[in-house]
Amino acid sequence: MRTSFFSDKRANWCVFVLFAMVIFVQNCMCHYYCHHSILMSSIWKTPLYFWAFYIPKICIALLFGSIVFFIKRKWWIVVISLLLDIWFLTNIIYARIYEQPVDAYVILMAGNLRGFMSSIFAIIEWKDGIFLLLTAILAGVIFILDINQRNVKFGLYTLVASAVLWTASITINWIRYEIQTKHDSFSYVAPIHCYLHPFDRATRLMTAGTAPHYDYSYLHMLLFDMYDLATFSFRNEDVQEFSEQDLATINTLFGTEKERVDNDYLILVVFESLEDWVVRPEFTPNIYRLIKNNHSLRAHKISKQTIGGGSADGQMILNTGLLPISNDAVCYRYPFNVFPHYPKYRSITLLPHPIDVWNQTCMSPAYGYDTTIVSTEEIHFQNAASYIKKGYDMMQIITLTSHEPFGGTSDLNFPADMPELMAAYIKSVNCTDRYIGEMIDSLEYYSLLDRVTIVISGDHTIFHKERRERFAQYCQETNLDYGVENSYCPLVVYSPNISVNSEIWDVSYQMDVFPTVISVLGYQDYYWKGFGVNLLDSVARHNRPISEQEAYRLSDLMIRSNYFATIKAN
Repeated sequence: MRTSFFSDKRANWCVFVLFAMVIFVQNCMCHYYCHHSILMSSIWKTPLYFWAFYIPKICIALLFGSIVFFIKRKWWIVVISLLLDIWFLTNIIYARIYEQPVDAYVILMAGNLRGFMSSIFAIIEWKDGIFLLLTAILAGVIFILDINQRNVKFGLYTLVASAVLWTASITINWIRYEIQTKHDSFSYVAPIHCYLHPFDRATRLMTAGTAPHYDYSYLHMLLFDMYDLATFSFRNEDVQEFSEQDLATINTLFGTEKERVDNDYLILVVFESLEDWVVRPEFTPNIYRLIKNNHSLRAHKISKQTIGGGSADGQMILNTGLLPISNDAVCYRYPFNVFPHYPKYRSITLLPHPIDVWNQTCMSPAYGYDTTIVSTEEIHFQNAASYIKKGYDMMQIITLTSHEPFGGTSDLNFPADMPELMAAYIKSVNCTDRYIGEMIDSLEYYSLLDRVTIVISGDHTIFHKERRERFAQYCQETNLDYGVENSYCPLVVYSPNISVNSEIWDVSYQMDVFPTVISVLGYQDYYWKGFGVNLLDSVARHNRPISEQEAYRLSDLMIRSNYFATIKAN
């Protein structure tokens, strides 16, 4: 029982202060875990930025802390704190994978976790337990004080204090915005409309997700996302109209060739989390069988361009030459759109996971695949030649072994001091490489290899900054020149249509894969050429007609307006 030293009033204030402090600290920790900074040095360098960063976090702590005064059974505070822990940890885990915060559409995609929970547990680190530890301390204090009393008046006081701080936050950001527009003193400040109308989704999206979680807090983001989810079913999205210049630019990306005119075959391997540094003779000998052939292209530095759709974004870019929309996942937001695809007669998608993951039920047909089969990736690679013999001239093989936690079997052995995660990743890639070798052997056995174009590329990179730094430090200490510090996907194209072995070290993009493959297949004037360039054309690589930023913008417009439906109709 609580001692008489505490009155109910003082006990309530004690729990309120502790709960508010826990929320404030967890907000700052979440930001630090996700962005590796809490801006402490700005207190003397740029004080406006410091207070603009911290006042909203104090404000939201008071707002949530006020709940203490409005409820009688204080154990609900522990429940609320645990739910907030889940929210913070969800953002941290998501940021470690995709380097951005959770939004409403990520919440809607929670079904993708089916069968992948082991991947989530593999990303959790011991330091994440601090969130639960703070909640445990809060629970202990509530147990000791044993309070069962409301203090609505004090709750209203804290709400007023929160509103005052929010007004102060808007004022400070208004000042920052005015300073930036006049003197350019800050590297980034969101449009002031973003602070005046925080629930205006269009404005927040216009800032590419930067302002809300930097200048507010991750609990503000929770409120925004709950609002988005509540209005999702009746929200009409305004689609920006194309300008005349936009239409002129887009028209240059279209050609006249539509029909498939040859009898060659295309195999597209969407390799889960494949990074360029791991594609080495000792780790991927079978991919190197293709690379060292006189009919191959290898591009080392393919910059990933996925956004909120993860692997689904990577699949879309490789299959269509389009880039993801600025928010949400195309596979859930626009599954019934018309999309461009590679020239083909009959095509098949081979999946190693349930067909509803990343909404493949809709997206495989949307990308032009007539048939979808679910099995293990080993069986898919073993049966690739037989599918060609059955009349499929194009197939997409999606891999999964190198998805964290990395699986598969491998004969590779590594020093005991190599980071365990690094060794596991290399072994998983080596396992899939062995499957690719089995496919190559079967194609050779059926005399099909000289008629097949094989494309291998990663859907995205995998390691976040902290892990990559640890791996790079190990490589430096052991004199291993792996280049693990570079975050690039590779592109390997084997084709009898390539006459000279080509190796490209220029920084390129995932959007370059589609036009490169189209060109290799011999469709120089295909009806859709994509936003990228043919990497075999050195002039085009160094004189891109469309920048990456412009490609993102135009692709966003084209997807939201279902632009290719009008092309199909014509």
